[in-house]
Amino acid sequence: MSAHFDPNQVEIIDFKITQGRIDAPFEFDASTIVNFETTMSFHPSFDVENCLVRVDMGFEITTNSAIDQREAKAEFNFVYIFKIENLSLLVEMTKKKIGKVNENLTVAIAAIAFSTSRGILMTRLQGTAMENYILKIIAPEDLLTQS
Repeated sequence: MSAHFDPNQVEIIDFKITQGRIDAPFEFDASTIVNFETTMSFHPSFDVENCLVRVDMGFEITTNSAIDQREAKAEFNFVYIFKIENLSLLVEMTKKKIGKVNENLTVAIAAIAFSTSRGILMTRLQGTAMENYILKIIAPEDLLTQS
């Protein structure tokens, strides 16, 4: 790839929570939570003509308690829209099909979406049985294997 990735050309232009659900029984005892299990999904799609990248991120979080009780569960899906000025230079195209995407671009978008999602989850889970949940820090490259 000949084009150089420039993070200054990346801008989040839209964001939506497309699903946000917390299921915790009234009698759930949050003081017995031992840990949380998190399943994630990361799906980028590219609109090269309009210099846009859409990222769909999904999170499913389940408690693991020290006692026998119905566990609390949260499901969130977020959609991010990024504008990338030089996107056409960062994507190899063959006969109008996207081929190879600049790896630095993909990793940067994954990192931005993931860290933004961490903050959103922290605020959305406050005042619930999962208020102590914090999305762990991972290498952004690891997200690319979650797709």
